[in-house]
Amino acid sequence: MLDNIALAMERLDIDIDTQISIEEDVVPLDELAALIKGMQMGPLLAVHVANTAMKIMAARYPMELVRRPLREQYDLRKLTPLTLSDREHETAKAIFNQWTTSDVDLGEQDVTAALEPLDPNGQIQVFVALFYMYGSKIGAMKYRTGIE
Repeated sequence: MLDNIALAMERLDIDIDTQISIEEDVVPLDELAALIKGMQMGPLLAVHVANTAMKIMAARYPMELVRRPLREQYDLRKLTPLTLSDREHETAKAIFNQWTTSDVDLGEQDVTAALEPLDPNGQIQVFVALFYMYGSKIGAMKYRTGIE
């Protein structure tokens, strides 16, 4: 499943117009729920998305854009049809911004405290939001740089 996440993220970087379904292309919702609820892998999945995003972006885009955190007023819910609570959105944005300013890969311990107050469904939403935040940042950097 971790490979599926990375492959879907790479596909999105190669072609921003690629239609990617987390349910069909990455992980079925029941499996994702089992990983987060039963195996408590929410932190692992969050850092995997963040660290994979950094590797992909650092290889193709100017570091001053890659390292730029999402602005305070950034709201993914205005860009996508996702339904996220304020807490889920802010948690995902904080994790996303945490790795944009980090010099090393994030570890599970770096995000556990942020995810801990959320129930498993909230952690699933944060995982999905991180994936979409990556997509929106890739799209913005492609637009800004002209990199195809």
